[in-house]
Amino acid sequence: MEEITLPPVDEGAEDSVTSAVDLDVDSAYGEALELEGRYEVDPVAGGKRFQGVWLVLDDGTRHLLAYRPVPEGFQFIDKRVRVRGRPYLPGSDVQHIETMHLAVDAIELAPGEAPYRSPPIGPLPPPAAHTGAALAAREGRWVQVVGALQSVEDDPDGYLGVARLRLVDGTQVYVRNVLKGEWSPYLGQWVTVTSQVRPEPVVGGEPPAYELFGARQFDARDPGRAGLECPGEQA
Repeated sequence: MEEITLPPVDEGAEDSVTSAVDLDVDSAYGEALELEGRYEVDPVAGGKRFQGVWLVLDDGTRHLLAYRPVPEGFQFIDKRVRVRGRPYLPGSDVQHIETMHLAVDAIELAPGEAPYRSPPIGPLPPPAAHTGAALAAREGRWVQVVGALQSVEDDPDGYLGVARLRLVDGTQVYVRNVLKGEWSPYLGQWVTVTSQVRPEPVVGGEPPAYELFGARQFDARDPGRAGLECPGEQA
């Protein structure tokens, strides 16, 4: 598979976060290295339009490759890739995400990874999860959680609210930093939350409880469309 070099991401958009590949002169670089892992693109933009492109290693370590989706990289989405580049820390005068950055010199599919017959034309939507088993299969990754909104309370660990969803199998899912006024009208109804699942349950037992990394998207879901009976509280 021919290697490609990811081009710089356009920084021209107003209120944008500075690109991770247009490097500041004060950035601190590490030694060149070669890494292998899964190429991921956030399916939904967040604050200041940040929509990260990541290399996720087998141990869960995440390296930020770019702050925006890169069209030349769509062929690698959710594929195992081999990347050559240099880790770096952006300069102090550059607005950036507090995470590991990697300036990419070249990228290619990893040995044995088959290319798409027809590459995606953009970031892929994450799969839907209606049960705890589906959530467990996506730990640390993006998912569309479909569940009944049970409560929206003040968050003791934050200044916004924390919402609790109940899935059809009884699994509890907590979502922090929600706007209570936006979520409360949907109490007792189906909702779909697009986010990342934290790498482990926040509460053990059967079924366990999970927590999401906030909510990038929140939508009301018609129970008839979901094809599921809206679950109430456990007795």
